[in-house]
Amino acid sequence: MKSTKEEIQAIKTLLKDSRTAKYHKRLQIVLFRLM
Repeated sequence: MKSTKEEIQAIKTLLKDSRTAKYHKRLQIVLFRLM
């Protein structure tokens, strides 16, 4: 697995994007697993 900090930052950026709203739950699960 590559830089986890970069992945977390990318996911946080996606979570801020309203267009990805329907993916928020899935992204939050991924973010939770990474931390």
